[in-house]
This record gives sequence, C-alpha cells and structure tokens, in this order.
Amino acid sequence: MKVTKQDMRWMNEPEKWKQKDDEIKITCPMEVDYWRNTLHGFVKDDAPFYWMYVDYNFEARLSMKGKYKYLYDQAGLMLRLDEENWIKLGICHYRDQLYVSCVFTRGNSDWSTHRLPKTKIEWFHVWAKRRGEVVECYYSLDNENWIRIRQGYFTDAPRLRVGMMCAAPESAGFKVTFTNFLIKGGVDDEEEESAEEDEDDDFNDRYAMKNPALSLLPPEEGGTLGRNWEEEGSYEEAEENEEEEVED
Repeated sequence: MKVTKQDMRWMNEPEKWKQKDDEIKITCPMEVDYWRNTLHGFVKDDAPFYWMYVDYNFEARLSMKGKYKYLYDQAGLMLRLDEENWIKLGICHYRDQLYVSCVFTRGNSDWSTHRLPKTKIEWFHVWAKRRGEVVECYYSLDNENWIRIRQGYFTDAPRLRVGMMCAAPESAGFKVTFTNFLIKGGVDDEEEESAEEDEDDDFNDRYAMKNPALSLLPPEEGGTLGRNWEEEGSYEEAEENEEEEVED
C-alpha cells in the first residue's frame, strides 16, 4: 500500500518541509534526537517524525537520501508505541563514516551499528517486518539485495505509529529526502490469507539468511529469492534439498 499525505501526521513538525506525491523533503532542525538514558544519561524525544497508525502484523519500507555531514546526522524509519518504546532504523554519520543504525528502545536505548562499504551513498533503503511482538530490521544499498541487521522483542501492543524520522543531535541540521514509504499488511494473525503463505515467508527468511545477497522479495515484486526455489521445484523439494545439504 502506498501511503498518501492524508494518512500522515506530524510529531515535532519541522519549520521547513514539503511533500509532492510520495516524496517528502525535510530540513532537519538542529540538536534534535530520539534517545533514552543509555551511556549518556539523558532523554531526547524532540526530532521530526512523520507517521501513520498501523495495526498488528505488517511490513514497512522506506528510501532516503540526505546530506549527512556531522556526527550523528541520521535519517530512517521509526516504529513507535510511546516515549519509552520505539525503534529507529536507518543511516547515521558516525566518526566520518556512514553506518547502518538500529536502535531498539524499551525504557533504555539499545544501539546496533554496521559500517557501510561506501563513503557516499545516494539512496539508502530500509525494511522492517513485525510479527507479533518481534520486529526484524533489514537494509539495502540497491533496494534489491537485503541484509538483516537486527531481530528483537519489541511489544505486543496491537497498534503502532510508523513513519519517517530524522535527527541532528550534534549539528545545525541537514536536508533529507524520503520516498517509497510503503506499508504491507496491518492485519491480525487470524486475518492472514493462509497458513501456507506464512510457511513460505518463514522459508524465505531462512533461505535468505544462508545467502544474504539474495533479495527477500518474490520475482513479481522485483526480487530474486523466489527464482531459486521456482527453478528447483516446489517448497517441499527445496526443504528436502536443504536437509540433504545438512546431512552432507
């Protein structure tokens, strides 16, 4: 589902921003952030967050590009229950490098990073998948090949606020552009289309973790993973092949 302007609301609305179709341009204000307690001993909850309500299980994707120049300049996707419970997944300027950045906060912030291979990145892409109380976080440099950076317990609350955020804790701010904000799902477990589809999703995840260079998307959505098990045969045949590899 493509998200429209009518779906969205602001938390900490910035002075300068504009939206045309699915492209949102924001001038991030100075010295704003989301953080709770860990190491630094302070709470920050004042950065721009452009969001919509999403219920139950869902997947959210977002693409972004920005002029990240100073320490902790960042942009990304946020999943938020309240001030003490939220996730931000995106890109961050840290020690003169660009990093994938993922913060799980449940009372206190828990930060994971991974240095990116490029110093200059035009578009950066993130993908979050919620299944019950668990959230999985992925990133991509080409919007095709996805790598998981984090999996963790978040909350069993049925409704979250989901959207885009930017922060500039140590700088005077920067400009960032967001696009391709997509939501898939937003339904309860009992409303899933079929158990078979869930089973296929689980298999996709296991297979992709063995080869993270593969896209997790099926071919009809521009991915590559499905081609492997379509060429090999049925789901059951792929499972048998996987078991044989383990036995060997």
